[in-house]
Amino acid sequence: MHSSQILLILMKIKFLPVRQNKLGDLKFYPGFGFIIFHLLFNISFVVCDYSWVMQGPMTTMQILYIGMESVFLGSSITVSVGVGLSMVRSGPSILDLNCPVSKMFMAKQILVLLSYFIGVLFSKMEWFLQLDPVTDAYLLVSIVFLILYNSIMLFCMFAFLHACTANFQSKCRDALVKDQLNSEDLINLIKEYKLFKSGLEYILLLIFPLGQLVVIFAVYYFIISRMYWSLILAALAVFSIQYGIVHNVEIIYQQIEQIVSKGNSDAYRMMDMIKIHKMQNQVGELEKSGPVTTFGFFTVNRGIFTAMVSTTITYILILIQML
Repeated sequence: MHSSQILLILMKIKFLPVRQNKLGDLKFYPGFGFIIFHLLFNISFVVCDYSWVMQGPMTTMQILYIGMESVFLGSSITVSVGVGLSMVRSGPSILDLNCPVSKMFMAKQILVLLSYFIGVLFSKMEWFLQLDPVTDAYLLVSIVFLILYNSIMLFCMFAFLHACTANFQSKCRDALVKDQLNSEDLINLIKEYKLFKSGLEYILLLIFPLGQLVVIFAVYYFIISRMYWSLILAALAVFSIQYGIVHNVEIIYQQIEQIVSKGNSDAYRMMDMIKIHKMQNQVGELEKSGPVTTFGFFTVNRGIFTAMVSTTITYILILIQML
């Protein structure tokens, strides 16, 4: 299945506050269906954790766990809004179903979602064993709904990021295989690159801090109690999405460098000095377009993982000292 088709499905089930008009333009539309869809999963969270609290005095670890779940619940709504805004900024090209798709994409996506789903599910195993399958059936359903809700959030982010990067990488490859680039090709590519960068800003601003939070809590719980070992699987699922987007963005950086080099060489093959000058200006503009950032807060490259590791260690030490 194409990642753009996944986004269309999420639009139809009202997870994403986006609709497409007859002309193909995308509009941000947080309508009644969107509110009801997210409200149902919010009710699952309230029922689930209220019952857990009412069982008796809670430990510090359980309070932190509920706090983490509250953050993820709010994150799911925020991510759906963020992806919606990003889709509108990226334009209808994000839903290009003619863009080539890797056959391994769906397998990787399913593996990531299974890792997250199983990781969170097993982290609640202690509570599961205390529930009666008959009288507490509503709680079991609420728990599954809550985990499914967060899994859809990851599914949504994965599909959007893949659709964006795959679409732009395809356009870069088309430019590189042309016999000779012209000024119009570069103008279109500069425009597409600006849309690509602006479309990613909202979602990247969410996924890296959210992923940082998941990793911190997962490692912390693993150190304190092996009972929560499965949260490491959930952290790995989120990290794999982060690594995937950084890897694909760096491939785009390389493609941009190759296009700049090709544009410079193709410019000198022209006979008209005016066209050469115009071509060189477009190449220079593409070269100065800059990397992908999150509204200037940080640049998306491999260096971000070094910062995440140091931040994770710092906060884990702080949490351990709180016990």
